[in-house]
Amino acid sequence: MMGIRITGLVALVVLALLPGHTDARSFRDFNAIPTPEALPDNAKLVEDIRFLDRELVERGVNHILGAWNRGELAPVLAEDFMDAQKLADTILTTVPRDARLSLESLGGYNVLRQYRIEDPDSGNYRVSRVAVIVRLQLTFNDPRTGYQRLPSTSEFILDIREPI
Repeated sequence: MMGIRITGLVALVVLALLPGHTDARSFRDFNAIPTPEALPDNAKLVEDIRFLDRELVERGVNHILGAWNRGELAPVLAEDFMDAQKLADTILTTVPRDARLSLESLGGYNVLRQYRIEDPDSGNYRVSRVAVIVRLQLTFNDPRTGYQRLPSTSEFILDIREPI
C-alpha cells in the first residue's frame, strides 16, 4: 500500500517537472485523512510496536490455509470480514472438492498496529495486526485436464494474539 502512494507521488513530481504549458496556479496539498480504528473493550494501543518472529507469522498463515483445506474457513475469519458469507459460498460452489491450498513462500511482513488487552477472565495479551505477502499454490485434479497447479501471490492481514 505504501509503495503505491510513493509511486503516485513520484509520478506527480515527474509530471510537474516536464516542460509544457499549464494553467494551474498552485498545487493542493494531499493530506491523509485520519481514520481511527475502533479498539476492543479494555484495549490500549501500544506506542512502541514490537517486532514479531517470522515463525509466528508463518504459523498464522498455515493456520488459515489448514482451515481452508478442511472447509472450516469461517471460524478463522474476523468478525468484520467483508463478504465472509459470499467467500464461503464461492469456495463451496466454485472450488473443486479435492483442491488443496499450500504455502510456497512467505514474503515480507509488516506490523500495522498493536494493542494490549487486560482481561481478568482470559488474561493479558497483545494483538498485532500484520500484513504479509504469501506465494500460494492451489492443487487439484480436473476431470478434463488432469492435475492442476495454480500459483498465486496474495496479501493476508492477520490479527495475531500473544499472551503476555
